[in-house]
Amino acid sequence: MILFACLGAVLGQSGLFIDLPSLPDLAADFRIDAAGAQSTIATYALG
Repeated sequence: MILFACLGAVLGQSGLFIDLPSLPDLAADFRIDAAGAQSTIATYALG
């Protein structure tokens, strides 16, 4: 049961790491600096 919970947590955030190369575009779209976009994504990943 614990294995499935850990697997679900990893797979749930795997899409996040696919979008990391687009971080500069994300920052430009929201008109924030790259550090702000990175801290937002890091906060989301930590839950």
